[in-house]
Amino acid sequence: LPRGLSPRAGTGGREEGRGRDWIDGLLDFTTSLSRRRSGPVLIAGALIVVVAGVGISRIRVYHNPVEWLPEDYPARVELDRMDEHIGGTAQVNVVIEAAGERGLRDLELLQRLERFDRHLRDFTHPVTGEHIVTGSASLLDIIRETNRALHEGDPAYYALPDTQRGVSDNLFLFESAAPQDLRRLATADLRKSHITLRLHWMDATSYKPFTEWIDQGIEQYIGDRATARPTGSVYELVTTVGGLIDDLLRSFTAALISVTLMMVILLRSPTLGLISMIPNLVPVALVMGFMGFSDIPMDLTNLLIASIIIGVAVDNTVHFVFQWKAAWQDGAGTEGGIRYALEHAGRALVGTSMILALGFGVYLASSMANIRRFGMLVGSACVFALFTNLIFAPALLRALYGRGESTPGG
Repeated sequence: LPRGLSPRAGTGGREEGRGRDWIDGLLDFTTSLSRRRSGPVLIAGALIVVVAGVGISRIRVYHNPVEWLPEDYPARVELDRMDEHIGGTAQVNVVIEAAGERGLRDLELLQRLERFDRHLRDFTHPVTGEHIVTGSASLLDIIRETNRALHEGDPAYYALPDTQRGVSDNLFLFESAAPQDLRRLATADLRKSHITLRLHWMDATSYKPFTEWIDQGIEQYIGDRATARPTGSVYELVTTVGGLIDDLLRSFTAALISVTLMMVILLRSPTLGLISMIPNLVPVALVMGFMGFSDIPMDLTNLLIASIIIGVAVDNTVHFVFQWKAAWQDGAGTEGGIRYALEHAGRALVGTSMILALGFGVYLASSMANIRRFGMLVGSACVFALFTNLIFAPALLRALYGRGESTPGG
């Protein structure tokens, strides 16, 4: 036996005189499977990763916090009711800053804003075919209402005045009668204002075509007469969610590079450090593939799921590979090193993995769908990481370092 290897029976670190338990049986089973069928285990692992890759390609970005709540939850019920009967609960604002000397009193600018407003209302969603804009509020409403009031309420005069003088008079009259109401829509110098749009509630990614429609309208109708900046909760959410995949790739890449460097430094071997990362990537592929096949969307809740999984998986790999290398360098060979690693770390791997899986399993009791999904995915990853380190990692070491009981050359 190599230095430090205690004479324990079995593969689970079971001390003499103590009865066998389910952990010993699990370790014996995985060891036997990995030792006798190393080739099929590696082929099966490669096939599983390929199938998981197909599932990963099917992952969709979808962020709708309302759907996280139960259907009978009061907040969701009232939000759905408001969206149906009031005309929408989502909002977009377009901030307008006039460029000319007259500011927002300029008739040509107001006419352009009117066409822009009509352009926004005419939007039809390319998927649902519905008009999602249910209403708008802007300085145009004040001018048109004032113009109608000056003509004894005739609906035909609910429009912009035909002359620049008419626009100036309408704004002056309204400002004199209700200055506070005017300040809600424009600054005191009438150079800045905003158009507020009310929309039906949808998931964040479904608003993307509308934001492109807004940008198109700004370029087509506003031109150089003013500066228009879209904003609001919906617009910002679209921008944020639109970068989900990029953020996921950046976070996972950073985590992968950091963990790989630490494994190389810890094991003092670039080759072994890179090899040890393979069992860490398999659980990531499995969970992400499961998300794709199960239609679990990528949203702000599970954005960092891949980085979390690799962090959980590497904990098992560190213990197993470090113990294997210690025995391998002391002359135990590949097979003896695997047995030594399982004897000294096997029970710890099973125990910590089960504790983590059960801990994240508590999330399944949540009433929020996103929390339940997160707990299920990370809990499953803990189990996947355990079996990849007990079955796949030993098979990989046997394939790369041979099965000998003595230390291979080099």
